[in-house]
Amino acid sequence: MEINSLRLLLAFFAGIFLTSSGSLSQNTTQNSLASPSTLGFDAMAVFAVLVSHGLLTLFNLNIELTHFSFLIFNACFLLTFLCLKGISLKSAQLDMKIIILIGLGFNLFIGAIFSVVQFLFIATNTKFPTGLWFGSFKFYQAIELLPFICVFLLLIIFLYKNLSSLRLISIGIPFAKGVGVEVAKTQRRSLFVAYYLTGVVICYFGVFSFISLVFPHILRLLPFIKSDMRKEFTIGALIGGLIMMLLDFLVYNFDFYGAELPVGMISSVLGSFMLISLLGRNYFKSLQK
Repeated sequence: MEINSLRLLLAFFAGIFLTSSGSLSQNTTQNSLASPSTLGFDAMAVFAVLVSHGLLTLFNLNIELTHFSFLIFNACFLLTFLCLKGISLKSAQLDMKIIILIGLGFNLFIGAIFSVVQFLFIATNTKFPTGLWFGSFKFYQAIELLPFICVFLLLIIFLYKNLSSLRLISIGIPFAKGVGVEVAKTQRRSLFVAYYLTGVVICYFGVFSFISLVFPHILRLLPFIKSDMRKEFTIGALIGGLIMMLLDFLVYNFDFYGAELPVGMISSVLGSFMLISLLGRNYFKSLQK
């Protein structure tokens, strides 16, 4: 079977966004286990989808869920941005441990809400987007290419303006402060970009577990990427997009008794296995030192 080129292109953009989101999360927090999931970004986007679905069902609106979810997500994003922008940064850097703990807590909270809402909808025989937890490119529209291209251009502009500051922060926060980098502002901008990149993908195609966490680690196994953070955000992101395209191509052409497995389901299995492998590899390396 021949897969549609538009679908592959959307998968490519999604791979770039998720890989970039993971790299931004890890480099900004300087925590190798940071990701949109642990920081609560996935949960925020899922919350927007739940609110959208609830409003569409309650008022019986004839609007596509994906487009309405993206609209609600943008409203939530703008509200979050304005609220946090109004808070003055007394510290020269953000307390990443607190941010990660809040993110984990919010992620668990939204997961619990998702389960309760799902039960209520099933109990009342009302349609519910259960497939949200497993991202898939099975259902796509040509119009979805427009927001993905716009977000891709915004990502390029952000990296062009902030990549040097991010590289200095990765060397060390004291060093970055010493050369005049506004660490806290750069961190906040980076996390907002990671949040938005994740939200766009989830609103249109669902949750792709572990990809943002694992892809950056896989890319850093390549010496030419590990030695240069600039390449991680450029060449690495493109490689992440190509891997996502390959995964989608495989699930499209190798179905299971006529049913297409969601890419997000495959990424959950492979991603968790690779994460365990990477952590085990690093642990045994540390024992040998």
